Amino acid sequence: RRLVASEGSDATAVSGRAAETGAATTMVVSVPEVLERSARGYDGALSYLAMDTTGEPFTDLRVRRAMQYAVDRKAVQDAAGGSVVGGDPTTTILTPQIPGRRGHDAYGAGPTGDPGQAADLLELAGYPDGFATEMVASDSTRDAAMAQAVVDALARSGIQVTLRVLPRAEFLAEIGSPESQPPLVLASWQPDWPSGAAMLPPMFDGRGIRDAGNTNLSQLN
Repeated sequence: RRLVASEGSDATAVSGRAAETGAATTMVVSVPEVLERSARGYDGALSYLAMDTTGEPFTDLRVRRAMQYAVDRKAVQDAAGGSVVGGDPTTTILTPQIPGRRGHDAYGAGPTGDPGQAADLLELAGYPDGFATEMVASDSTRDAAMAQAVVDALARSGIQVTLRVLPRAEFLAEIGSPESQPPLVLASWQPDWPSGAAMLPPMFDGRGIRDAGNTNLSQLN
């Protein structure tokens, strides 16, 4: 509030704290002159929906492709706080800060998805009426809202998701074990340094799958 008011010595003060969704962010983004003097940029983090490829129905490539069409990335962005603080919808794993990263869209589903195309793929995979599955997310306000946006979007294509929202420590313990990890996880990854080597191997290299503290949530091997 002091920085927004910008009075006295606060007029030259700087906050190094990243904005979070909530009242503070609303205060900043709703006042044009305050937004003008705020610093904004990518932090390198990625939020993504992990599918356990070792269990039905996500062993089927057609189902995994259907998920790409079923998700409404714009709705997820809105749930994360909108275009100013919610990041950009993406179709790649590598984030814009990664040297050599190129934009790529293998499916062309658009920012809001294509539920009809998703339903067609599900029918080809043997799920003409969709299917039921489970997803887990952490209990931060932002993550819970994003997860609910995913649930609502998937329902358009007949995918009925039971969402469980867990305290952070419980969430990490559950998803870190391949034995207890649910079929879907609303996950995130922040590379330690700007390199594909700090993203792709820990997220997708099967040699890194372990019984606890696992980060290859797709369980690709």
